[in-house]
Amino acid sequence: WPASVTPIANKAFAAGQKQNYYQAIRYYKQALKLAPGCDLYLMSIGSAYAMIGQKERAVLYLKRAAEISPGNSRIKENLNEVLS
Repeated sequence: WPASVTPIANKAFAAGQKQNYYQAIRYYKQALKLAPGCDLYLMSIGSAYAMIGQKERAVLYLKRAAEISPGNSRIKENLNEVLS
């Protein structure tokens, strides 16, 4: 799956860098369908939701990412930031 998901993930990342969070969410969700359970995509979706003020959705995705990778400090930081 990496070959098919990488171009989509790159588009998602680029959209996020341009602060086009709605588009980033769409692309990251597409990538997540190809790589279910990917903590990075879950975290990125959660972070994008946080940036557009959708805190509840952000928390859902960030918690799922934290469950998959409980030792990932970046995920924990993003989740704590949204919860505070």
